[in-house]
Amino acid sequence: MMRVCALLALVAVALAAPPVPTWPSSYLLEARFEMEPVGFNRIVFENLTVYYDSMNGGLQVYENGLQTVVQSFATNATYEIMAAYNTYQCVVTAANPGPAGPGNKHVHRAMLSAAPASSIVIQPGLPDMTNFTYMGEMFCPGMEKQVCLHFQYVQVASSGKTSNYELYVDKASNMPYRYEWLGYDSLLSSHFDHYIMTYKKYVPNFSNPSLLAVPTLCANQTNPSAPPAAYEAGKSGAHLLHKAVHSEAHAAFRRFASEHGRQYNGEPEYNQRLLHFTKNMHFVNTHNAQTDKTFKVKLNQHSDLTLAEMKVRMGLLGAPDLSAAEMTHTAKPNMKIPASVDWRTSNVVTPVKDQGVCGSCWAFSASEAIEGQYAMKHGEIVILSEQFLVDCAWNNGSQGCGGGFQSAAFQYVTAVGGIPSAVDYGSYKMINEMCHYNNKSATAVVHGFNAIASGDEAALAQTSSTAGPISISINVQLSLVFYESGVYFDPACTNGIDTLDHAVLLIGYGSLNGSDYWLVKNSWSTFWGDFGYVMMARNRNNACGVATAALYPIVV
Repeated sequence: MMRVCALLALVAVALAAPPVPTWPSSYLLEARFEMEPVGFNRIVFENLTVYYDSMNGGLQVYENGLQTVVQSFATNATYEIMAAYNTYQCVVTAANPGPAGPGNKHVHRAMLSAAPASSIVIQPGLPDMTNFTYMGEMFCPGMEKQVCLHFQYVQVASSGKTSNYELYVDKASNMPYRYEWLGYDSLLSSHFDHYIMTYKKYVPNFSNPSLLAVPTLCANQTNPSAPPAAYEAGKSGAHLLHKAVHSEAHAAFRRFASEHGRQYNGEPEYNQRLLHFTKNMHFVNTHNAQTDKTFKVKLNQHSDLTLAEMKVRMGLLGAPDLSAAEMTHTAKPNMKIPASVDWRTSNVVTPVKDQGVCGSCWAFSASEAIEGQYAMKHGEIVILSEQFLVDCAWNNGSQGCGGGFQSAAFQYVTAVGGIPSAVDYGSYKMINEMCHYNNKSATAVVHGFNAIASGDEAALAQTSSTAGPISISINVQLSLVFYESGVYFDPACTNGIDTLDHAVLLIGYGSLNGSDYWLVKNSWSTFWGDFGYVMMARNRNNACGVATAALYPIVV
């Protein structure tokens, strides 16, 4: 009997379930579109006015009072007003119906990708309800007395990721109240984001075809045109969500350019740098939102560059040649070393420097290793001249700002009788100049170098604990370019002898929250990383090649 009652109750509920909403062929709505992008730590929002009219030919969208998108049956094209450099411009693209399916039918695709098509399919401001299921009544989100009907659709992508779509309809007025999406997005990258469309006004069967006229700014550009680079950066009209993100990126980029004194060569370069900045900002935000990471990243002075451009600026042409080492350290069994070492506390590490746009990391790593060894030997800090190495040490393949090798630098300094101080030779210029060295001005004298067995982290720790700062070479990934704090570990970072592309200085080691690290000094200024330093993973299969090609000069 109890089973029969329960069954009858279920049948009663099913019979009482309201139908899934359907939308008229035309309507006007006003809404607040919000996005909580991964890592932004705040909500990005736009106030939207959307006029949808499938009978009279199109879609009109206003964002924050600015006409931004018109889709037109009449011209079979989409028009978008977007910011470009210091003005607005119109981008016209041929209509594209876009792939079918519930993932693309949901609200945000107000403008479609640029591709020829014979007909236009408008993506409206309300979701396609085909796959939604009634979930019951509940208080409208954020409202304790207003009752909403709750509809839901859950979509599982082939990747296994799940997107959750929820629509809330005010029970009393039958007006859409909120459409919320928490799930997978593939426009810029694979990640989860949180989207909310809160409807403020809904006028069904609204009709005003004059609103679908070609925008004034687009009047003389009726043929489809190739979108500019900045359009590709944000696909701003392709997705209302990412238009909001693009606006955020554009504002952040303007602040970045002002803060760092960037002067771009007109609109093409400006748009290209905006593209790089947007991608890097997205990478930073996405990384910092992942709770399994042991380190944080941040935008910095390199934020308008690609990883490839950064690698050119680094300047290591390959692994140092360790075959000429006077001796090679190997791990000593049962040797006890301190739990942590930081040579800064012994006053043998000079302040963080900045190699700038010159590919001279090899010169900085070499000169700073000599500075450390000189301080260990003579008990005083002296700033030596990287410019001297850039100008003069063109032996064994080194090419100044075009790159070089620490081993070649030590060999050159040995051959010419020493390296002068920055005061005696001249300050660092970030360019190649004529070598004007007088060996009578040498400050530090070097007699060759010693090496550490390649890949032997135990030997490197033992040597670092007693010998002082050591010149090392590493592999750089994008995550290191934007490193801020924590113990750096990136599985993509390789340790092969042929993948080393940046020279830095090892000044110690330690552990943080159970993670062993190497303490490394970079040459990208104090604005990078942890005031110019990075803690790189230690005892994790020689991560990033820290122990692959380590060497230090013999100072007399």
